[in-house]
Amino acid sequence: MAKQAFSGYSGQESGLFHDEKQIAGSIIHHQISTCGHVTNKTITLRLIEMLETADNAEQQHMLRNALELIVSQTAESVRS
Repeated sequence: MAKQAFSGYSGQESGLFHDEKQIAGSIIHHQISTCGHVTNKTITLRLIEMLETADNAEQQHMLRNALELIVSQTAESVRS
């Protein structure tokens, strides 16, 4: 189920944003296993929380990219 929920964020199966997709996938998996569902809002809020507590530049960069992927996916679904 988490894999299905994440499919909208994965885009092409290239290696681009691999780490960022893993972060988002982990959040999605956790939300589904604890709440039974997931929303873009919960993913976004968790990424922001993680970004605020990240202690190194590389981790912050990955989290920003993951956040950008989620927000852009949300914007695309709103336009559809």
